[in-house]
Amino acid sequence: MDQLENNVSPRTITLQVYSRYEERKVFARVRVVGEPHVAIGGKVELTLLQSRSGIIAGHRTIGFKDSFLTEEVEFDLTDLRYWTCRYEAVFIDRNGIPFTTRVLHEKLPDDLSWLGSKTGVSRKVPEPWIPLKMESNKNELSIKCWGREYQFDGKSFIKNIVSAGESILAHPVCITAQADGKDVEWNGDKVEIVSSDSDQIVISQEIKSPNSLIIKARTEIDFDGMLRIDWSISSNNSKPIQLENLSMKFPILKSFAKYFYFYPSVGPYEKSAGALESKDKSMGFYPYIWIGDEERGLSWFAESNEYWFNSDSNKQIEIKHNNDDVTLWLRLVSNPVTIIPGEEANSAVKFIKSGEPDEPIRTDYYDKMLRYTFGIQATPVKPVTSDAWDYRTTIIQQQTLGFQPRLNVTDELLDTYQKAGVRTVVMFEHWADAEAYVKTPHGDLLKDIISRCHDRGFKVLLYFGFLISDIIPEWKEFGKDCLVLPKTRGYHIYHYPPQPEQAAWFVCLNSPWQDFLMDGIARALDEFDADGVYLDGTAEPWGCTNTEHGCGYLKPDKTNTPAYGWIKPNGYIAPTYPIFSVRSAMRRIYEIVRSRKPNGQINVHNSKLMTMPTVEWATSVWDGEQFQSAGGKDDIHDLLPLDLFRAEFMGRQWGVAPEFLLAGEAYTYKEACGISLLHDVPVRPFGIGEPGENLELMSKIWQLMDDFGRKEAEFLPYWGNSDYVNISSKGIYVSLYKHPNNGLLAFVVNLGKEQKKTDIALNVERLGIVKGQFCAIDALTKQEIVIQKDTISCNLESLEWKYIWIKRKQ
Repeated sequence: MDQLENNVSPRTITLQVYSRYEERKVFARVRVVGEPHVAIGGKVELTLLQSRSGIIAGHRTIGFKDSFLTEEVEFDLTDLRYWTCRYEAVFIDRNGIPFTTRVLHEKLPDDLSWLGSKTGVSRKVPEPWIPLKMESNKNELSIKCWGREYQFDGKSFIKNIVSAGESILAHPVCITAQADGKDVEWNGDKVEIVSSDSDQIVISQEIKSPNSLIIKARTEIDFDGMLRIDWSISSNNSKPIQLENLSMKFPILKSFAKYFYFYPSVGPYEKSAGALESKDKSMGFYPYIWIGDEERGLSWFAESNEYWFNSDSNKQIEIKHNNDDVTLWLRLVSNPVTIIPGEEANSAVKFIKSGEPDEPIRTDYYDKMLRYTFGIQATPVKPVTSDAWDYRTTIIQQQTLGFQPRLNVTDELLDTYQKAGVRTVVMFEHWADAEAYVKTPHGDLLKDIISRCHDRGFKVLLYFGFLISDIIPEWKEFGKDCLVLPKTRGYHIYHYPPQPEQAAWFVCLNSPWQDFLMDGIARALDEFDADGVYLDGTAEPWGCTNTEHGCGYLKPDKTNTPAYGWIKPNGYIAPTYPIFSVRSAMRRIYEIVRSRKPNGQINVHNSKLMTMPTVEWATSVWDGEQFQSAGGKDDIHDLLPLDLFRAEFMGRQWGVAPEFLLAGEAYTYKEACGISLLHDVPVRPFGIGEPGENLELMSKIWQLMDDFGRKEAEFLPYWGNSDYVNISSKGIYVSLYKHPNNGLLAFVVNLGKEQKKTDIALNVERLGIVKGQFCAIDALTKQEIVIQKDTISCNLESLEWKYIWIKRKQ
């Protein structure tokens, strides 16, 4: 069945069909790959047919009941003339809409109770998000979620986007095209509402042109403000149409386009975030792009650049500066594509495997339909109600004092943490033998540690990660099918005592490992009464070419087109970035944790990773390991400029609670605090051996923030407080906390390379301070600081800093 010629939705999905065999019978079960939330209320039309003749051997309709691995169905092939067979399937969602369905074939594994697990899959809207609201007026539609609004009118994909009370777009998001030598004019129709629920609203639309090009789009708006747009462009003409150009443009108001972020970056030091340059920028394909300011932003993302045709691979994405906007310009087609209608297109396809036909691919630039799946999400994505200042976290690792030989955590150490004000303890991966595994032979020891932590009021988070070990029992059955490929990411010999020797490889959450991990996390939290999870790299959508679980796509080489026949094209498997599958996994983890502990924590180690569809489920993030290899000769000013910190590490414009990770030898803990605390971001205290000065210093800062009342204060950052304070020296920066009753707390730091003296002049009227009735002290040493004519003088070494508390005289 040609799905696309039977009004199937452009929404794409991948199904894994598992088979087992008994004599002349075949038994099949089906699982949705990567996106289990979609399977709720859905069903599958499964057909077994002969590969060449197309004769149907059987057809079954199966649903998802107790798990997202369907019940088994039987196909009897006794009376079927010999030849090879294959499955075709169409997934039909809970609204009765058939999806564009891709099928993977696999032998049914041994009894794996977790495969197809429903653990963590829910349609309820969790706090702090709120249910979606929809308003319609004639042909216009407005959908509101927490903090944001998306407006549609049918003429374009998106008319307007509002975030943090401000419209982000200068003009609607638009599609531009040229076909057969002429500019394409689009005529949009009204938006059709497919479904409207508190957790998700689905709309569809068609946009047509006089030259017979048609865009069909389905948009899913989730409660967290993420839009998934599946769309296709085809022709209803009887003759082929040459499409010379196709672009999608996001015109962002220039006043908000201050910073950029893209994923992934190449190497730890490539600047993937920072101030947006004033000149135009051309880039190759990146699966995630964000543009914004210190309060809000807009992200676009796509899992691959399949169906992108460009003569210059370095000009697939462009950022262009115009009079009133900065346009994110997606160049989908700049090398001509011939769109072939109907049956003519079938003669233009080749097959990618020897032996039997598989999915047709393009061996030249022609097709009957171009298909795209894009994501759009305005930020911030949620309110931050608790942050790293509240969680006050440290870690227990293999280098923690007394930890060797295994989980030897002393009461003395825990008492030290308690006295310092620690509230959360992370148990690193050594609670299990296999790296990042969900089970341990040391359960009694772990239970004892968690019990003693709870006695002291600590919350305990268990480590889970981004690796799969080759010493786990499940490795032989399905381990290699779950790997991120190519198999160049990982550790050939993972020597990390007290864990045993093993290999550990990057794992893809588009694979069955997602179900295994969800089931295992839930069981571990229940067994050990932990209060949440620490996720090391789990939120990262690693680029993957493992076709065994549905990643990667075949990208043919046009310059060496093979002859027609059963010949593999001269091309390569290009990576896909499984953002939607990793998002599903992270959403499941959020549900797993919060359904057990309403205030449970999901602490994500996210260095250089700000892909909000996956990271947003974190209650806090820990960023900074990218500087791990930095040495003492590296210049901290070059490693971590202020524009980079504002774009990536603050959290406020993203909707996540940040904490800085001290790594490498480019700076000390105290120097790292100078940069991080300037932005109201604490640096997590941890170290080798004794808790040491890191914890001692942060303990004093925690206490200061309690005494001052930080949570009730207004933060006035250095880039926006010139009406309140004036600095006489370049390189000196001041951020302020303004409390309604407790005065003013100033953080002052010298980020210059030399010692500097500066005068800090206070605008007492704006600050609400009565002249002559206030004093100042060094908030950590308690030493008095002289104020003359509303001005404080400071003499600071390079990277030296201090807190100054300005308050009413007693």
